[in-house]
Amino acid sequence: MRPRPLIATVSTVPRGSRCIVLTVIHPARVDPDTWRDTSAHLEELGLLPGEVIQKIGSAGPAGPIILRCMGSKVAISREVARSIVVRPTTKC
Repeated sequence: MRPRPLIATVSTVPRGSRCIVLTVIHPARVDPDTWRDTSAHLEELGLLPGEVIQKIGSAGPAGPIILRCMGSKVAISREVARSIVVRPTTKC
């Protein structure tokens, strides 16, 4: 069994993983105004530093990533999932 990484992104952790959100990184290729709106939406969904989330899966090989966050299921794009830095945890 491979050891779990200490830090990863939502896009790289396996399905079923529980993680603590560490930070959300602004991708350099995304316009700052667009990212400000995206970041605000993530906050509304509860994807904030310190929150425990669970990666449930994805909607197909190129579809969005499905997460459980604050008791709700949310879908985020793969690009956004690559921007959310997490640490795997066993915390519920």
